[in-house]
Amino acid sequence: MKKLCTILLFVIPFLSLNGIFAQSGTYPNSGLPLNPKSSPLFGKDIIINNQPFQNQENVCVCSAFNGWLFASYTYQTPQGPYESFLKSTDNGITWEEMLNGIIGLPSEKITKLDIIAQGGSLSDLKIFTAICNYDTNTMNGYVRVIRWFGDPFSLDQKKFQIGFTYDIAFASDEVFPASGANPYSIAILYSTYSSAMDSIIMVTSSNGGDSFTSHRIIQISTKRFAKVSLSYGYSPSKSAGRYFAAWEEKDNISSTVGHIYTAHSEPNFDSPFTTPICLDNLDPTATNMCRNPVIACQFDDTDNDSANFTSMILYEKFIPSENRYDISGFYNLQDASSGYYRPISVSSSTNNKLQPDLQYNPYENNFMMTYYDPDGQKLPFLTNDRNLALPDSWMVVSEGYNESSSLSDPKPQVKLNTTQLQGMNVWSKGIAGSNSVAMFDAPYSTYTSTPLEKDSKSALKVRVYPNPCTNYFYLEFAGEVPSTINVRIIDALGQVKMSLEKQNCGQGFRNLRIDLDDIPNGAYLVGLESNTTKYFTRLMVLR
Repeated sequence: MKKLCTILLFVIPFLSLNGIFAQSGTYPNSGLPLNPKSSPLFGKDIIINNQPFQNQENVCVCSAFNGWLFASYTYQTPQGPYESFLKSTDNGITWEEMLNGIIGLPSEKITKLDIIAQGGSLSDLKIFTAICNYDTNTMNGYVRVIRWFGDPFSLDQKKFQIGFTYDIAFASDEVFPASGANPYSIAILYSTYSSAMDSIIMVTSSNGGDSFTSHRIIQISTKRFAKVSLSYGYSPSKSAGRYFAAWEEKDNISSTVGHIYTAHSEPNFDSPFTTPICLDNLDPTATNMCRNPVIACQFDDTDNDSANFTSMILYEKFIPSENRYDISGFYNLQDASSGYYRPISVSSSTNNKLQPDLQYNPYENNFMMTYYDPDGQKLPFLTNDRNLALPDSWMVVSEGYNESSSLSDPKPQVKLNTTQLQGMNVWSKGIAGSNSVAMFDAPYSTYTSTPLEKDSKSALKVRVYPNPCTNYFYLEFAGEVPSTINVRIIDALGQVKMSLEKQNCGQGFRNLRIDLDDIPNGAYLVGLESNTTKYFTRLMVLR
């Protein structure tokens, strides 16, 4: 049983700064999809904060140790840019606005916002938001980091690099701390413009965000840097831990496409970076035709099949002959020790694919990704196993989890919920010319497993392995098992493909083999149900 899978869910009320409650969507009360075209793995779209006068942009979300979710977004006013900071204690069903305040001058705009939650108890819980401010009068900007901490929460803030800062990204190693971090490290990657030279810079804290003392310039160029992405990689054989970066370089400020680079710290989290590799040059059809990179790395307590950990970089690739964008990229099964990158793509669909986002799930050992399909007005949700035996065969969890087709520039995000052990999504809904609204949804919105108590001897703990599987899998139990259980396998359309009953399980029952000879390849839910227990998890059948 993975050590990540026993997380204590607290229900202590959070002390808000304002006590202002948002208008939210309602929790679905049925296992059937509310939208016949959407996946039953997702529930009803939830409005995070229903304020029609706000044009809500840069929406982002994170998960704390105890199941609380935190979201933030920005909106512009004549007085200056504002940030709204919200919290949910019920896995995103309802949201409480904790603070809504101005974060810049009237001439300033926000180009990017990111958020992470840190800490393993209420006493050391900290929420960090990183903001890129840009002054339209002076053409200067800065990185602002706001830290929320204490009980009740208070805040402080820090500023970095003065200059035009375009993009910013957060990463942390809290779950599997890197060597030399105390208690964990936080890294911030950002891109800056100047009249003569652009830079990619990483700032690192080795003490959980109390101070940021390490500043490293990763790359400089006379060309233009823009979008950046950052991830942390870890596995038992590479336990020093490293930060991995990806960024785009354009010929000039008006260029729509360019090159994609990647590099990582070596050999430790705060070490100098390796020589950057231009990934699109590895694909003759993609050279200088790419943009919007995202990176995610494996971080868990087992090595991949290559005795290492896996990294993946995806980006938008322009196809001139078809006048559209696709999503392509590369992966590396030995990224901690090798520069051998292999190509990967998302699907053969001829629809445009824009704005990819990527996250690793250590609970299911897979990569989760989402993107924007403007032709179909959809936000798909896909997964792929960390070993990438079939790199271009993604499991489709949902062809489009958004219920509303009002999408213009949604910038969807997929993040990890550390108590539901699954992904969650935020995006901006709104057609061109009208205000956007920050939205939330997640695969667990319909089927929600009961959180497992860390120290309870009676808590039922369940593991499904191997996952992905071929012709069979095992249900492994720990704790007190109900005397009779029903196991169901449900496909992506909500149809029960297999159902069986196991009687007289009792305390001594530990393992059940499920044969899948009649189950085709695809994504499924495995349900374990009794009079007192209901548990669902995802399973991929891949032969």
